[in-house]
Amino acid sequence: AAFRESRLGAFYRASAFLASSPQRLRNWQWHYLRSAIDSHAWQLETPDRQIAFAAYLETGSQMVLVDERSQVQIVDVATAKVVRDVELPTGRPLAISEDARFFLSVMTTDPGVMRDDRLTGPSAKFVLYEINTCKAVQDFECTPMDVAILKGNQYAVSPGGKYVASPMSNGAPGVLFESATGEPILSYPNSWGCTFSPDGAWFIYSSDKIQFWDIASRQFARSPIAEKSRNLRCSPDRSLL
Repeated sequence: AAFRESRLGAFYRASAFLASSPQRLRNWQWHYLRSAIDSHAWQLETPDRQIAFAAYLETGSQMVLVDERSQVQIVDVATAKVVRDVELPTGRPLAISEDARFFLSVMTTDPGVMRDDRLTGPSAKFVLYEINTCKAVQDFECTPMDVAILKGNQYAVSPGGKYVASPMSNGAPGVLFESATGEPILSYPNSWGCTFSPDGAWFIYSSDKIQFWDIASRQFARSPIAEKSRNLRCSPDRSLL
């Protein structure tokens, strides 16, 4: 089981299988696999914290982690050491951009409006932060209607932070809009998950099927895939999903 999980890249689960195996079974194969897993994976200790989002910086040598309290850490992948640790103003983290440069949060001056992972009033706003400077670069008001604060990648921020995708609750369609102006450019079915291609050219979302929308031409870029998925990621050349 541990070997199978390691072949899938699930090093944490593979490590858990090895740790649970009895001492009498820990022969040379166990030690070999243990060594192979340790050479590919590291674990960052995060006591009393729940990581909400993670993404690699462009070089691949560092990773950005955002926890549920909007604390941002930049971690060196080779050493598993935190090289930068910044806590942003209190808010609910919603998404991190595909290039790990921008971070979307929702802020409210009235904690009472946020119940059951849902905003129930207009006294809140989205805030887009640039991770490198930890400064707010754009903010825009939430609509008076309920805005679902969903976990996972229901929200999405494009590389460069130019576009934000926001789902709506009560069966209303999601909206893709420009972060600088708040101008909506696409209304799409309330999705299971959504993302942007790494080059920012496509907006990809999943409802009853996975759709690929070209932002520049405002048209679908290719035929849909008849599948549903909550976790969507696209390869840099857009050939794999």
